[in-house]
Amino acid sequence: MNKWVALHRSKLELYVDILGVLARDGPLKSAQLLHKANVNCSAPNEKLNFLMRQNLVEEKAIKQKHLGYAITKRGATVLGHLRELKAAKFTVRKPPSKHSNKDRFSNTRSQGRRRIIGNFIRTLRAAGGVVDSPAFLDLMKETKAEMNLDQIRDAELLSIRAQMEEMGYIRRTTDTGTELWVLTLEGLKFVERRHS
Repeated sequence: MNKWVALHRSKLELYVDILGVLARDGPLKSAQLLHKANVNCSAPNEKLNFLMRQNLVEEKAIKQKHLGYAITKRGATVLGHLRELKAAKFTVRKPPSKHSNKDRFSNTRSQGRRRIIGNFIRTLRAAGGVVDSPAFLDLMKETKAEMNLDQIRDAELLSIRAQMEEMGYIRRTTDTGTELWVLTLEGLKFVERRHS
């Protein structure tokens, strides 16, 4: 991996690289893992702790008394989804539908929803792009609080989630009985269009 490119990785790309190294090289000590994934940040354990909280990575005994990290079955599944997303980023172009997303946001209320969806997608991307259902709702409530939208009820947040899923910005998947929400390429494009 080019070191100049590594300096500009998003959290999501960093997590994909860490999971990829564990999938390729098996259980590794912390220092070996961070070196092979080219992680040079101020809080490397924060990255590993996040992946362990999401049940994507687990601590595992290596050799005699050494403790290392290994990818979990769920981590391998998520890595596959993230690699698909990364590969599709530059190769897949969805044909325009007869109902474009711009038409869905024509009135003022919908424009407010558009802002909420854009801010939420940025928050989800910063959280790594994949979360379970409880974390998903927590991120939505966090976005609501950051935007000072206390008047919006939780039922409205669920409606917004359904709208994001219908529009293809997020996708629900199940891994070992756990419901996961994954940010899609369309979701990333939506945020990029709003900032361009």
